[in-house]
Amino acid sequence: MAVRVSREWLAASLVLVLGACSGKSGQRDGDVEGQGGETAGATGRGGSSTTSPGKTSPGKVVPPMGGYTMVGTAGEAPAGARAGFGGSFSAGAPAEMPGAGGSADDAPGIVVSAPGDLTVHESYGTIQVQLRLTAAPQADVKVELASADPTHAVVFPLSLTFTPENWQKPQAAIVAGVRDAIADDGNTVTIETLPAVSTDPSYAGMDAGDVEVFVIDETNGGIVVGPSSGSTSESGGTAIFNIVLTSQPTATVTIPLSSNDLTEGTVANAVVFEPSEWSKPHPVTVTGVDDNLSDGAQGYDIITGAAVSDDSHYDGVDAADVHLSNVDNE
Repeated sequence: MAVRVSREWLAASLVLVLGACSGKSGQRDGDVEGQGGETAGATGRGGSSTTSPGKTSPGKVVPPMGGYTMVGTAGEAPAGARAGFGGSFSAGAPAEMPGAGGSADDAPGIVVSAPGDLTVHESYGTIQVQLRLTAAPQADVKVELASADPTHAVVFPLSLTFTPENWQKPQAAIVAGVRDAIADDGNTVTIETLPAVSTDPSYAGMDAGDVEVFVIDETNGGIVVGPSSGSTSESGGTAIFNIVLTSQPTATVTIPLSSNDLTEGTVANAVVFEPSEWSKPHPVTVTGVDDNLSDGAQGYDIITGAAVSDDSHYDGVDAADVHLSNVDNE
């Protein structure tokens, strides 16, 4: 079951308590969900825009992650269940603030909590996910953690162990984003808490709530045009410049090319990048044209048109044009 938490750590941390006899409360039939209770209003994360090198760059919108959702136990709300944060149900013990110590008389349970809107960048920042027990165990309780997508986020340590001596002390795991070479709109990654391992039958197999983390993309889709090597000439001399992508596209990227003066220089119609060769610079050769006029060196431009691609981060990106000079031979 996935749990999302509000932005306010102290005002309304999400708590999921599983009773001793409960399994993972992630079954869909009968679940009750609530958004943005009165204790902490739901806040959305606004869209953001990144700029790719060149003339235009489609903005990227980060999906809203504000507010929180707490899902109750499967089936009908149990007798004595009470509304928790966001109007959801919490079974067993009432929802408490993270870090609140239980007592030996409380019902066994595992509390999962996390701060803020649960977002982390690919290249910096971390999130702390906190676990604690609600009652003293009769033996060690080990809870393993795992990232459902380690290519975008990792969690460490991979397990937390509570003993009969330290069970009242909350323990934390750290979630960090992973940088990749693909420009995207960010990725939601589930940090899984696996069923507890213990010889205490009250905790053995107890499966606490998972946490969804949003990893903000730090990779920009862009097209870079390098400087030309020399000038063209009416004698057929050529000039060369390179084009390269700044990130790996998810589809073929075609960049149209044209000369604004075919009497001075010509160029191929397009440069094509396949995803597998995105990091390899593509050279573009421009050839001078003889106009049979004694007109001195003439300037002209090679126009890079808007890219065409099924990858939305590259489609429509328009890189810089290249200015050249064609040397006269008359």
